[in-house]
Amino acid sequence: SPSLATEQAEIAIQLAPDDPSGYYVLGLAQRDAGDTTDAVASLTTAAETDGQVAQFYQDTYVALARVHQADGDFELAIVAMDSAIDNGPENALLLYERGSMYEEEGNLEFALIDYTWALSFVPSYEPAREAYDRIASENPELLEQVIQLLEEEDRLFEEGMTGEESE
Repeated sequence: SPSLATEQAEIAIQLAPDDPSGYYVLGLAQRDAGDTTDAVASLTTAAETDGQVAQFYQDTYVALARVHQADGDFELAIVAMDSAIDNGPENALLLYERGSMYEEEGNLEFALIDYTWALSFVPSYEPAREAYDRIASENPELLEQVIQLLEEEDRLFEEGMTGEESE
């Protein structure tokens, strides 16, 4: 039950206040109990406390993003998801999830970019393919802009890698 989980997490924090995992578990228990304000505080503490590996922080930021999203705060949800992706930039599932947040917020350009990146890592990822195809078919001009933007990004990356300007 959430109250037992909350109680156990609070004990874990008392025993090891410098370990972010207790705050993470507490944040999840608070979220499950519907206490999003305290969940945000606990998950933020977990995210800002050193001592774990990148996957832990990725999971923590994803949980934080989902709490913000459930509260309807897409801006903070996307900021948290950005941090999750910083801890594993090749994670197609997270790129898709952030793309979905952008799409729900109405930012189709960024949604399309994230779906494109997700597909670049996992071309067979069907949810990203369906979302990409839906936006692209409904917004051909936007698709062209995103393709040009990504091509320019690739060109700049290549120039940075070789130190030479391409023609």
